[in-house]
Amino acid sequence: MNILQEKVVPYAKIIAQLLKGDIDYSDTKNWKALLQYEENIHDFVNQIGLELIINKDDGYALLKQFEIDEQGGKVGLKTRTSIGYEPSVICILLRELLYNFENNPIKISVKEKWISHNELKEYIETFLKDDPNRKSFLKNIDKQIKYVLDLGFLEKDKVNEKIADNPMYKIKKIIKEQITIEQLNDFKNKTTNYDESV
Repeated sequence: MNILQEKVVPYAKIIAQLLKGDIDYSDTKNWKALLQYEENIHDFVNQIGLELIINKDDGYALLKQFEIDEQGGKVGLKTRTSIGYEPSVICILLRELLYNFENNPIKISVKEKWISHNELKEYIETFLKDDPNRKSFLKNIDKQIKYVLDLGFLEKDKVNEKIADNPMYKIKKIIKEQITIEQLNDFKNKTTNYDESV
């Protein structure tokens, strides 16, 4: 082992993973290491302008930038992504599906909300029934769902991924960090007001 190898901290790979995206509890090895070195990782990322967010109940962790001066400046290690109208609508609908799932009194032991590709398309189509942009939205719906998948708010079922025409997706609970209940309700109120005005 050389000198450089000796200087590498045992949680370096976890920090590298967090800089790329979130860590989910289903990634057993990394999740266990994250919890083991939680305090060390927290102290390290704080020094470079990042905050470690761990939601142990929902089983996800991510890094967020915090302001480092009075002008709201940030270090800039994590770039903010502008995702556009169509993916935003899909994310909001996913958040609503997750909220309804988690607040279902008859849900017993199921921890994750799964939805098929076709079910998600139908749900989006129902929401868009009065939208003037419905036709162009639906034309690219598969592409937009893939984009949301790439953003990390959906996770494809790897066990049954051979079903290419109608894969199953898990709605990742990290979407709660992107869309709060208050934002969801605000969106629904705006939608209701729009429907009543047309």
